[in-house]
Amino acid sequence: MGFLQSLRGFFRNQGAYSSTIRDEGFGTKNWEPPRVSSDAAILGGQDEVSLRISDLARNDGFIHSAVSKTVDAVVGPSGLILNAEVDHIALGLSEDEAEQLNSALEGMWSEYTQSTDNYVDFSRRQDYASLLAQAARTWLLSGEIVAIMRYDTRAKFPSCVQLINPNRLKSPTRAYDNANVVRGGIEYDRKGRAVAYWIAPSELETSNHRNRNVSTKEPVRYAAFDRDGRPRVLHIFDPDFAENGRGISPLASSIDASKRSHDLSRAINKQAIVQSLVAMVVHSELSTDEAFKAIGNLEQYSYDDMLAARVEL
Repeated sequence: MGFLQSLRGFFRNQGAYSSTIRDEGFGTKNWEPPRVSSDAAILGGQDEVSLRISDLARNDGFIHSAVSKTVDAVVGPSGLILNAEVDHIALGLSEDEAEQLNSALEGMWSEYTQSTDNYVDFSRRQDYASLLAQAARTWLLSGEIVAIMRYDTRAKFPSCVQLINPNRLKSPTRAYDNANVVRGGIEYDRKGRAVAYWIAPSELETSNHRNRNVSTKEPVRYAAFDRDGRPRVLHIFDPDFAENGRGISPLASSIDASKRSHDLSRAINKQAIVQSLVAMVVHSELSTDEAFKAIGNLEQYSYDDMLAARVEL
């Protein structure tokens, strides 16, 4: 009778979707997802997710390889190549004149993106392909790309890009003089449009004691557009819902499994090294007391020490 009651209760509690079932056998009896907005869900753990994925990308071979291969597949060896085709009718040009203009534009683009002067990078350290690769890698690790458009009037090509670590988008702790709302480092007007971005100084800026304007880590306000209406700050991400104002790494859902796999691999390696060292000691010419004493002293050595000892032997 108890079984039949449980069976009736199971079907009675089943909704239109099987995913709404609350049952121990399905593992959903105590499943209570956080009832927060999609934006709050991202902002609540965005920094932690980004830091953890970055740590895995540095120390886990599989994650590092996945990120590198994805970047290589998206960017390629030379980045995007311009194939100019102007509308000669709208410009009032003949086909020959349009072809000449296309060739001139492609030549300028090649010089802009492939010159050793690195015109495209505000810091003049990276060429176009390297800058795109860094942007793609940043998106994989943090789920968004943030850049400030700069204009260097002294350069042959004034327009350039300064990539910003998305973690530097921070809401100010002090009061600001307007009625807008700042959420996740982005300032919105009453219509919900992004009008400014609050960017915290970099470590290089805060460590420069001669720059009095960045003596603290309080974020600085950057208007989203300049006086001519051109974008000043680029914020690129793929929102899951309409209300999302920030992005999160596409690798976020794999953090737990990747970390467990990484830790298990290290534990297996440690166990193998300890076993090999113990076998070496047992088969040595030491006396029984000396052998057990040596085995007991293994605990004082780190994993790297034991690995080095194994290599030397």
